[in-house]
Amino acid sequence: MVIRHRLVVPAISAVLVVLSVSPGGAAPTVGALAADPSTVQINAPTPVTVTIPISDPSVIPTGVLLQRINASGSVTNLGIMRDDGTGGDAVAGDRIFALTVTFTETQTGRIRLQASAAFRGVLKRVVSAPLGIGVGVLLPPTFGAAIPGPGNTTLVVPPQSIDVEIVAGIAAAPPTTIVAPVGNLPLAAAVEITFDATELNGSLLPPVQPLEITVPAPAGTPPGAEFIVAQQTLVDATDGSGPRTGLIATAAATANGGAISTRASALPGIRQGGTYAVVTATGSGFATGVVTQGGLIQPGVVVSSDTNPLVAVTDELGRFSLFVSGGPFTLTAFHPLRGSRGTATGTIAVHGSTVVADIALTALATPVTSRDGIRNGGFERCRDDDADGRGNLAGSWAVAGDVHAVARFQPLSGEPIVPTEGGCLAVIGTGPDSGSSGATLRQRFVVPAGVRTLTLDFQFVSEELEDWVGSAFNDTFEARVTTPEGDTLVTRLQIDDFFDPATFGVKAGQFVLAGDCAAGGAASCGRTGWRTAQIDLSRFAGVTTPTVVDLVLAVSDRGDSLFDTFVLVDNIRFGTVWVDAKIIEGAAADLERVESEVRQSTEVLSQAGLNVRLRRVLLLDDPANLTDVDTTWAPGNSPCPNPMQIDGRLTTEEAQAMRLARSAVPSDVNVYYVRSSTRFFSGVARTVGLAGYAIGADEFCNQVTLTGNAGVFQMDFALGRLGVLPHEIGHVIIGADPYSSTLEHNVDASNLMVSSGVQANAVVNRHQSANINRLGNPLIVP
Repeated sequence: MVIRHRLVVPAISAVLVVLSVSPGGAAPTVGALAADPSTVQINAPTPVTVTIPISDPSVIPTGVLLQRINASGSVTNLGIMRDDGTGGDAVAGDRIFALTVTFTETQTGRIRLQASAAFRGVLKRVVSAPLGIGVGVLLPPTFGAAIPGPGNTTLVVPPQSIDVEIVAGIAAAPPTTIVAPVGNLPLAAAVEITFDATELNGSLLPPVQPLEITVPAPAGTPPGAEFIVAQQTLVDATDGSGPRTGLIATAAATANGGAISTRASALPGIRQGGTYAVVTATGSGFATGVVTQGGLIQPGVVVSSDTNPLVAVTDELGRFSLFVSGGPFTLTAFHPLRGSRGTATGTIAVHGSTVVADIALTALATPVTSRDGIRNGGFERCRDDDADGRGNLAGSWAVAGDVHAVARFQPLSGEPIVPTEGGCLAVIGTGPDSGSSGATLRQRFVVPAGVRTLTLDFQFVSEELEDWVGSAFNDTFEARVTTPEGDTLVTRLQIDDFFDPATFGVKAGQFVLAGDCAAGGAASCGRTGWRTAQIDLSRFAGVTTPTVVDLVLAVSDRGDSLFDTFVLVDNIRFGTVWVDAKIIEGAAADLERVESEVRQSTEVLSQAGLNVRLRRVLLLDDPANLTDVDTTWAPGNSPCPNPMQIDGRLTTEEAQAMRLARSAVPSDVNVYYVRSSTRFFSGVARTVGLAGYAIGADEFCNQVTLTGNAGVFQMDFALGRLGVLPHEIGHVIIGADPYSSTLEHNVDASNLMVSSGVQANAVVNRHQSANINRLGNPLIVP
């Protein structure tokens, strides 16, 4: 039996805005390598069609090679990928190159492929990101098995641990596969684990019981010797310098009879496929605890120790467990999106014991640039308990003077000014805290790949209006971008802009009176209404050329400090995704849950320059037992207009749900909160462990359009799992690209689009950001 699914791999007297950047040169790029089917069963000859989009017209038509990466790291050319309608290519001239190769694999493991493309005028070939095709044994839902692999390895899948069909396997890997530092923990073995669902899935829950492995022990290993199995993946450095390849302590293991086998311990156990290192457990115990900030649990936080290079990442309950070497230890925890850090100390007094060391995070006064994009660009953290006295600006924004994030700007008299988005805005003012140097709000960030125009909303509010127009008290707003190309004034607004030289008075219609803005001031405070400033940063948004930018907002009082001026700022973004949420009767959801998940979606998708905004939340009766929606996926038999897409068939319940109370705005992402997902196995409907599920054109090319009937299901399993909604939004805004690509499900374990166990603070990589920000994406609003 061959399971066919496609797999893809990617390819100061003013409010002042200053951006300092460094550009990079543009080089030819290739798209996301794809394979259909995405898994191969052992001992079954399987034709696999591999495709890659290359839009650059300078590519040499006969110069795109498909290569297999061997265990030694060398490559074998499998053939020329074509765009002429032959050799597996579906449509000639569509800029999608293809080759069909038949694989007959006799052992479990992974087939690693890459495309190597030659371009006219470019000396070096451009190589795609590697694509892994899982090779293993087919396991029906809930089945368990002990699966032997090459190199005397074994993978054990416990029964009743996963409720979808999977391909599972294991293979020994060369030691050079482990590129993360092992430090004082000698490397004993490396393995590749395949654990891939064969059918279309959303955010799949991890196995209920961890996977178990056995690998050969190095010669001379005594019985009872201890080891740690660690997953190699991208992890954030706790010093805030950004993600890098590291090792997450995953399982404990013990040597016996010449083999190393995993065992139960304080560590969470193996629950994903991927690359794993088996390292010698130099030292003596485990540290566990809960990470909090302001009393709230913090999932997705990286925890390291000063005793070895291994790290942990907190789960949805803020819990971590980490192997530590030696007696005394210091733990450091870092939140990569909130910019906060904390430490804890302890001592392993008894070998093999576990010490509890809870960690409380504090926002960094000087923020670090650890991920792409702007953090807290809508200032929505002001809704949390105010830890810094400024509406929780610390950790994302560096501030000086009278700067706060608030729910609204409330003059002493007159109507309040509310945010343009969400529930918070920033106020930069010349109040008593600002002194003669004014007030500033700063953030350094990396321009996300593929973005174009940075936009911010601002409103100028001043007691200098209207009595002091045309005087020396000329408070000013400026927006500037400074690059190696020079300094550019984007926009300027100052008090004198409201002066009419013809009448020596105030221009009509330029502002409205807002009452008394501050104690001791005049009752003639004026405000301009909300305006926008825009800065084109597209030339600094290359996929391979991340560029650091300093954004500075500043205000001061010209002439004197008697009357105050304020600038309100909100909604700093490169683009917006609107969510229209519906809660179907019976789902464990309410307004608080929806708002929390939308806020976390902004935190994560800000790495692609996006703000996620909530249009509305509706409570709906269940019209046809849609609370437990049938998501059984079945293939159609019609070709797709885009060969990168799949012809899936919607179930009756999916089609019904996606028509319910749809937003009147076609670009909105319609999100439906339901109790569970069901699927039919041998004619019997069963609840499956899906936390979320996206309905998009990439998997239902002939039945779904992004602006017509696409959408997202959020199940009760997603409650408390804050990475699920941004993951599912990612599925509908990334395209055209199959669900199993390395832009989507077949990604690094720390990536937002990982198929199982997505982290709350998952990484959005630059290839994904460039795809999301592609021209014409109908779901991204400028």
